[in-house]
Amino acid sequence: MLEEEIMHVSLKKPSIVLMLSGGLDSVGALYALLTNNEYKDFHIHVHHISIINNENRHIAESNAVTNIIKWFTANNYKPFEYSKSVIGIPAFNHSALWDTDITSFVAGFISNSSYNVHHIAFGVTKDDFVSLLKSKRSADIYDAFIPFASKIFPLQLLTKQNVYDMMPKELTNLSWSCRTPILDENVFKKCGKCSTCMAIKQLKTD
Repeated sequence: MLEEEIMHVSLKKPSIVLMLSGGLDSVGALYALLTNNEYKDFHIHVHHISIINNENRHIAESNAVTNIIKWFTANNYKPFEYSKSVIGIPAFNHSALWDTDITSFVAGFISNSSYNVHHIAFGVTKDDFVSLLKSKRSADIYDAFIPFASKIFPLQLLTKQNVYDMMPKELTNLSWSCRTPILDENVFKKCGKCSTCMAIKQLKTD
């Protein structure tokens, strides 16, 4: 069930909570959780963080997540629950929190909320896994909650190209990875120039 705001979430079954940004990797992680037998015995809960910052991409990302949730539901994939939080943090002296810091904070909080949360899932591919392990600050933020749940990475053995190729094209087209969207007549368009846009373009041309 898709709701604009959920004030109370009750996880009553052994669960995996996925942090869904709306980007290709996190969408790929959701696809893996819903289709891989390794996760069949777990209840899946999806959480999106709408991060309001100077890049102003939170609306485009939230729109993408809404369409992604609707797509999975319409195509009769394994049922799952969805929740959303909104966090706005301005830049101070041109210094801003990393997305991974914010995600780690919320993930740690969720992990510590119930013994039924067995795992927190992140959409991290083989391409990015080494750099994630080096991100000590984000790891420390998560660990500060003394979490019940362990982290899992459903895509850690796959490259971004593998993830792109394994999903239905209709689904990959719904993902949103652009960091600096352009608003044109009330429609968000991908800039085509940021690092993530360039990375996605490369996948499509290989």
